[in-house]
Amino acid sequence: MTGPLLSVRDLEVSYGTIPAVRGVSLDVGAADRVAIVGRNGAGKTSTLRAIAGITPAKGGRIEYDGVDITRQAPGKRLARGLALVPEGRGLFGQLTVEENLVMGAYHRDLRGPALAEEMERVTERFPRVRERMSQLANSMSGGEQQMLAIARGLMTAPSVLVVDEPSLGLSPVLVDEIYELFAALSAEGTAVVVVEQYVALALRFARHAYVLDKGAVALAGDASELSANPDLVDVYMAAV
Repeated sequence: MTGPLLSVRDLEVSYGTIPAVRGVSLDVGAADRVAIVGRNGAGKTSTLRAIAGITPAKGGRIEYDGVDITRQAPGKRLARGLALVPEGRGLFGQLTVEENLVMGAYHRDLRGPALAEEMERVTERFPRVRERMSQLANSMSGGEQQMLAIARGLMTAPSVLVVDEPSLGLSPVLVDEIYELFAALSAEGTAVVVVEQYVALALRFARHAYVLDKGAVALAGDASELSANPDLVDVYMAAV
């Protein structure tokens, strides 16, 4: 494959008659680090949900590894290697940590020793998750739940991991740990796409960034260059 691993062109998403995403285009390369930033209501989460297939695209085209997946079901996108860690984590609160991890690998049909080996490999990155395998997910702290949500995403063996607001409600120490993990995943070959309200944090992590405003791409480019772009302040300070 010579082009981007994930390609989004002219994406449109609406809720009834209300447009949420207006012609968004973006690319994610193999092992890339991409940030999508913008104020509340800018269309960030709607973009991710459309990429994952949870919210249908009204228009545009989404390609993964050169294949048009615009109309594919979320499960098929997951099986291809496109995993979403949603805002709010989306855990099964009444299931244990171990059961949540098993659910993450459901589409891979891992059983017995193969499943145990994969769980061991994934939880090696998350000592606090590993220590709480029999604990109910909804009894964990916010930081532990975020770690579990990411671990469950990694159980899908993704080539692209898409994470919505990973730092929301977490301490600075935990946020640093999560972004160190994302950097390690990218170095090992997994592309990581983050949606973040904390712009400086996201731009420090990313190689490429997209700034959304009112459902459209207002700025895009190299993350380090965008962080120094005075127009970035204008986008955030402009009246809604």
